[in-house]
Amino acid sequence: MFDLATINNDTQKLSSFDYLNNFINPARILMGENPVRNNDFIKRVQAECDDLGVMRRFRMTTTQGAPREVMGYELNKDQLMIVGMRESKAVRKAVLEKLKLAFKPKEQAPAIPQSFSEALLLAAKQAEQIERDAPKVAFAEKVREAKNGISIGMFAKAIGIGRNQLFSHLRLMGVLIGHGKEYNNPYQRYINSGYFEVQQSTYEYQGQTVVANTTLVTGKGEIWLTKQLKKAALIQ
Repeated sequence: MFDLATINNDTQKLSSFDYLNNFINPARILMGENPVRNNDFIKRVQAECDDLGVMRRFRMTTTQGAPREVMGYELNKDQLMIVGMRESKAVRKAVLEKLKLAFKPKEQAPAIPQSFSEALLLAAKQAEQIERDAPKVAFAEKVREAKNGISIGMFAKAIGIGRNQLFSHLRLMGVLIGHGKEYNNPYQRYINSGYFEVQQSTYEYQGQTVVANTTLVTGKGEIWLTKQLKKAALIQ
């Protein structure tokens, strides 16, 4: 799983590897396009950008949990924009919207009240906000504590994303296993975190008993997955 890097000003940079895996490929998968390999992406970066500096090594962890190194560049805001413009219209729009969020300045810390009257006014405003948010908080807690999970397909339908797109993105994030007999099952650490449940059932096929696994998203998992998909700009 990845967490998006937040770029707070024009002087900060993002690695081409993070840009590819956190911005470009998720948008391509969402739009039904094939993801780009890192080697091909590096060639694109080299063709489009000037003043790249020296190529660097970046450490990553594969979906199987193995460490490895990949080559790439540190890209500034202008270079990220230039490379993003190479994508199709639909992908480009999703990537640029995500970049705008990444480059959004940090919000300033709230001002400390300078007088007793200002403190009372602030307390009153906070009380009003808590009262307005109470129904949302209560609903979120009910979802979090729900014991009956839902299928990933039902969750995809609820959040307005295609079932296959969601499965593909969860494999890319390293949440679901992308190979072997455990294909599309969640990694054990996400089950241990309480985000998923795997229910086993049996059925008869050609005279043999077959064991089937069904992955369910828990209430806690719904909230966690929604946050991750919002970070990836796959849902609003």
